[in-house]
Amino acid sequence: MLAVAGLAVSAVTATPAYAASCNTSQAIAAETIAGNFSTVDRAYNGTQDGLVSRTDLEIVAQGSGYPNYLRNSARVLLEGDFFRQIDTAAQGGRADGLLSVGDLNAACG
Repeated sequence: MLAVAGLAVSAVTATPAYAASCNTSQAIAAETIAGNFSTVDRAYNGTQDGLVSRTDLEIVAQGSGYPNYLRNSARVLLEGDFFRQIDTAAQGGRADGLLSVGDLNAACG
């Protein structure tokens, strides 16, 4: 709690934006998904909302209607903790389970 001119103000901190520590396959996967963002964005329900969810990526990873390079890239983003690491890559803040094209572009520096 901070006292400012006689008022009590709560200090709020956000996680700063940062590039994840990526290996080559992760960097390529993030770039591939960013380059095919609208396709992946529409995977869940056919509409584009400007964000990619884990569900969008899972559908692409398992979907036979997508090219192998896109399916493999979706799998890489879903592996381990990588999705969470890049969730806030563009602007920081709290992870929301959604990736913007900015998150993907900033993911690996």
